[in-house]
Amino acid sequence: MDPNNVDLYTAFGLDPGDDTDSLRLLLNGRDAQLETQGVLPDHPQRQQLQTAYAVLGQEHTRREYDTAILQRRPLSWEDVRYLGNFGALPQVDPFTAHPQAAAPAGPINFNRGQPYAPSYPQSVPFPAVHSDRGSAGVRLAMVLIDGIILGIAAGIVGGVVGFSEALAYIGSFLVMVVYMLGFETKTGGTPAKHLLGYEVRDVKTGAKPSLEQSAKRSWWRLVTIVPGLGGLVSLVGMIAIGSSIKPENNYLGSHDRWSGTEVVKKQS
Repeated sequence: MDPNNVDLYTAFGLDPGDDTDSLRLLLNGRDAQLETQGVLPDHPQRQQLQTAYAVLGQEHTRREYDTAILQRRPLSWEDVRYLGNFGALPQVDPFTAHPQAAAPAGPINFNRGQPYAPSYPQSVPFPAVHSDRGSAGVRLAMVLIDGIILGIAAGIVGGVVGFSEALAYIGSFLVMVVYMLGFETKTGGTPAKHLLGYEVRDVKTGAKPSLEQSAKRSWWRLVTIVPGLGGLVSLVGMIAIGSSIKPENNYLGSHDRWSGTEVVKKQS
């Protein structure tokens, strides 16, 4: 790519005909995928992805960028980063061939959810990613509601096969598997998520999670099949997952990142 004539659409294989929401979802999904692969936030690949997100993920910055492209204005990485930071392209210096840019060459040092402090006049926070994702509190409420429903269902199963403790245990586990994995893969969420107006979807495609993705999301429930130790591992896993759902990682829990999914508000 010519560093003095940056085409974000070509650089990242994007379709200029896609709407801004689709581009935002796609770019954020790619960045989340790199994060799950252990790529650090200061890696050039992630920094440039986040720059593209800052420009193409908002209507007004994308509109200004597209206008500049149509006008055949040459844009350097400094110009694109400036647009992502300040919401406008730098003014063209009439005595030079290119717009003024105060930042040194190289990829932008964005960390999602964290303020960026470049060598510009001020520090501008990176735009929030997916504010429609469920917070830790909302997710906890979903777990509690699902737990109540599952408890009732397990009690019914236990009553039906009450003559055998082992069968009741296995039956309750199967009810949980069908409940969690079945509802997520077929309807996009458990009853608790639907009740609170949320859904689970693939972070890259926006589709309902696959069976594998749903199983990865619910690993801490599935381990309860192991007698004794499974319950302890499940409890520790639930606490660890809950504490990993934070604003600084855009409300993507460890199980979300592992499965490549997200919990977001349903689209009207």
